[in-house]
Amino acid sequence: MEGAARQNMAFTPQNFFRGVRADQQRKYELKSHLGKGAYGEVWASTLAGASDGEKFAIKKINNAFCQATEAKRMLRELRILRHLNHPNVIRIRDILRPQSESNFSDLWIVFDFVDLDLRKLIASPQNISMAHIQWIAHQMLSALQYMHSAHVLHRDLKPANILLSESCVVKVCDFGLARVVDEEDWVLNEQRLQAAPALQRQLSSTSMPPPMTRQMTSHVVTRWYRAPELILLQRYTTAIDVWSFACIFAELLMMLPEAELEHRDRTPLFPGRSCLPLSPVESELAEPNLDQLNVIFRVIGTPTRSVGWVEMKEMRDHLNSLSPIPRTPLRDLYPASPDTAIDLLERILQFEPSRRCSVADAMDHPFFDGMKNKMHLQLASQPVDAATIDFEHSDFKVGAIRRLVVQEIHRYAERATTGHARKRKLGADDDAEQAQASSSSASTTSTATPSPAAAAAPSPAAASEAGSTADADADGTV
Repeated sequence: MEGAARQNMAFTPQNFFRGVRADQQRKYELKSHLGKGAYGEVWASTLAGASDGEKFAIKKINNAFCQATEAKRMLRELRILRHLNHPNVIRIRDILRPQSESNFSDLWIVFDFVDLDLRKLIASPQNISMAHIQWIAHQMLSALQYMHSAHVLHRDLKPANILLSESCVVKVCDFGLARVVDEEDWVLNEQRLQAAPALQRQLSSTSMPPPMTRQMTSHVVTRWYRAPELILLQRYTTAIDVWSFACIFAELLMMLPEAELEHRDRTPLFPGRSCLPLSPVESELAEPNLDQLNVIFRVIGTPTRSVGWVEMKEMRDHLNSLSPIPRTPLRDLYPASPDTAIDLLERILQFEPSRRCSVADAMDHPFFDGMKNKMHLQLASQPVDAATIDFEHSDFKVGAIRRLVVQEIHRYAERATTGHARKRKLGADDDAEQAQASSSSASTTSTATPSPAAAAAPSPAAASEAGSTADADADGTV
């Protein structure tokens, strides 16, 4: 009890704001402590003196510059989100200025407040209607279409990174592992995707096509939602995000009342344990069938077409050495789902990226027919190629990264000052429009169906505890 009391005493506004300039502290009124994780803690807040009651989530990152890798991940998210503007992408509303800009260790980032995330929704006893799934999935695809038009690959889509408001508005978050692809690399990447059949013939007899000017790392996403090409150390395209979408979409289908599943029985589509043959854990070597690729193949089957598109000989040899595994019909896994949902899954869950359904094709799929409201097409006005180019592939030390973060603090602070004066009218209108569309769309099945977020969070306290920006994942992400 004594230890718990000491821990509760630590969660105070005074401790939370220690290191923040006094004038910055006065801007926000902390309302409730949402959560604490390995990286820091989060409070719900409002603007001091504001009458509209708009909530924000202030995330404090402790010791933000103790490791260059993590500091760069944080800087990457700040940069990318400053360039994106879409109703289904989380917004950074402000960054609080520290007392010393030359020697600060913690960072306070002000985000949109969102009620919960899909991980918590899926884990709750709540069921959702097909209309809810259509609306949630369509918003996810809309966000992906916008991000990809800006040349941004998210690379870490999973239920915990899909936030959901009480009015069923989706916000994609956590861009720490995202990448901005240069125009030259993007064009080459897309050419490789479109030219895959020709490349299959070339790989067996001629040299590789010109490499990308910037190599992208392969350790990028939570393994259950990771596309096969990432496991195989392939260069990748927008198809990786589409694969991850399908994995999340499959979990949503398990929430249908017709599925008659207890919430404890809702499982990921590909719950692997390692990424053999690339990163085995010694204890897992005795059970090779549990590696991530084999888990995937137990659903989609081992490749029946040529794997010549796989660049690395070692990876091709591994694939060719596998014993044949038959495909499991998705209808057997999701018997309560409509045929159009099964067809959409089948079109996306293709081993070869070039054969995978695109975001645009997914949005036009018959699964979404009959939706009363759909997201309007919104593409980026221009790619954000310059967002991270100055540091992404440079060996920056912590001091240099801190100076770049200070620049971001100033830019966001300037934007916040202007935005607060205008009360973020544009953003509020966007959210209101989506909330209205969400209400109409999700009620097409039953006017008595509550929004998923509201049903999963029966009280304001529960909703706060489920707040996405307060979530502390097992991997340490707050």
